[in-house]
Amino acid sequence: MTNNDLYREVAQKSVEALINNYLTPLSQGDARPKGMLINGCYNMRINLATEAELIWGDYFLFETLLRLNGDLKAMF
Repeated sequence: MTNNDLYREVAQKSVEALINNYLTPLSQGDARPKGMLINGCYNMRINLATEAELIWGDYFLFETLLRLNGDLKAMF
């Protein structure tokens, strides 16, 4: 297995974990809009926004999905 294969596998597992555990709706009764990436943490050390929706989390999830799908080329 090459480093690229390993990185891709880890990225896929990370995305699957985010989608399955942190992307709304989380249950059948979850009334929140679809696609909210929840429970992000801004700064645990000072207890600031420890369970929040963070725009950069949405961005990086979106970018990773595009890269894994081949719709966005890596810059390195």
